[in-house]
Amino acid sequence: MNIKHLSRVYLNIIFLMVLTIFFIHSGQSVYAATIIVNTTVDENGTGTNCSLREAINAANTDAAFGGCTAGAGADLIGFSALFSTAQTIQSSVAEFTINTAITINGPGANILTLQNVIPAGPNSRVFRVGTAGVLNLNGVAVTGGNTTAGNGGAGLLVSGVANLTNVYVNGNTADGYGGGLIYETAGTTSTITNTTISNNSSNGSAAGGGGSGIDNSANLTITSSTISGNTKTGASGNGGGIFNFSGNLALTSTTITDNSAAGAGSGGGVFRFGGTVSVRNTIIAANRNNATTPDVIGAYTSSGYNLIGNLGTATGFTGTADQTNVSNANVNLSSLGFNGGQTPTHVPVFNSFAVDKGNNFGILTDQRATTRPFDSPTVPNASGGNGTDIGAVEIPRAVAAGVFVSGRVSDEAGGGVGRAVVYVTDQNGVTRTVKTNSFGNFIFTDLQAGQTYIFTVFAKQYQFDPQVVTVSENVSDLNFTPQGANLKR
Repeated sequence: MNIKHLSRVYLNIIFLMVLTIFFIHSGQSVYAATIIVNTTVDENGTGTNCSLREAINAANTDAAFGGCTAGAGADLIGFSALFSTAQTIQSSVAEFTINTAITINGPGANILTLQNVIPAGPNSRVFRVGTAGVLNLNGVAVTGGNTTAGNGGAGLLVSGVANLTNVYVNGNTADGYGGGLIYETAGTTSTITNTTISNNSSNGSAAGGGGSGIDNSANLTITSSTISGNTKTGASGNGGGIFNFSGNLALTSTTITDNSAAGAGSGGGVFRFGGTVSVRNTIIAANRNNATTPDVIGAYTSSGYNLIGNLGTATGFTGTADQTNVSNANVNLSSLGFNGGQTPTHVPVFNSFAVDKGNNFGILTDQRATTRPFDSPTVPNASGGNGTDIGAVEIPRAVAAGVFVSGRVSDEAGGGVGRAVVYVTDQNGVTRTVKTNSFGNFIFTDLQAGQTYIFTVFAKQYQFDPQVVTVSENVSDLNFTPQGANLKR
């Protein structure tokens, strides 16, 4: 972890402590009680430390449990200085169950991972939110859920309310619907903000229909978030990223890409089965196999400035500056990676049709908390737009903190080399890596202006000469092509 990031963690902890002291002395309280987790061990009523499981129990029951102080209503669960460095809490006893109003404030989704390690089973998930539960989950990663026997919601099964902010839901597998999440109760209202839901799967034992990233029946608002790399199998009528069974789903400045859904009549990105789905400044495109599987299925309500791939027979994308049937090449997003912020994102490459063609609708930061819009003077805005980029991420640009470098890795015929690994090493020997997308494009963000960097590329079929670059401003044409004797084949 770099010092700058570590400092931010300590500042967050200090801020929380100061805020708590202020409200104690002022006679006011944001939360009924604050319970501090100080161990990664999954204790359940044993020992003197306070585990996350014990903290949730104390908050649910308003009684001291294990090494945790008692809850008293709508409680806050925080984390000690132990969690200023990367930690994993392995859930080995049972799913974490929320039956009351609880806020869990983690130190960052790139720092704290909540991992289910219980063998696959009907209830082998990370969180269950009961009908009376209200979970405000912030700054954690949720992974390892593995439900069987037709059960879904391997990451989170939500019967009540779950508001997610800066959460990374990844690597969960469900035998039923909702590998990542299920919001199953009509009439409840939840939000997802600055969150990534990726690489979850639903293997489709439940016949037909359903979604892998999110299966929704609630009133759900998703803002400045990424839904990527989720896989849904099954007979037919599936949604790779989101399946909206009922309820009202609202998507704003969100990127839904690289998901897949098997079976006839499926939608790789979003399947609107029922309820309403309203969309603005959102990318639903470049999902897998979208030459034959549309990115969207059903009827939608558009407020404009959307970028849609294979439209198929879907309707409603006639809002201001909506773009439809946009090819994957023109969508042109980077591979999923950490590009700043707590959660991984897809960054638009500079000739992407998303760049400057959007409208931020009053939202002033992107998923990474980067200011938006940044209106590039060389790219015309969409009609009525304000130069915001469509989707979850505002394209990087030179600021006091750093610059970006992007380019392309090509084969000897000029075609893009996908999944090549690009390395950048700074003057202190610190190395970062990214993978190229399917068109060979890559991007590094937050590089230090004035530094000299060495860029190298590894690909199975080719060898490339390294390039040494002193970066003084944004670079968008750092390209690699194998030359003569450097061809491995």
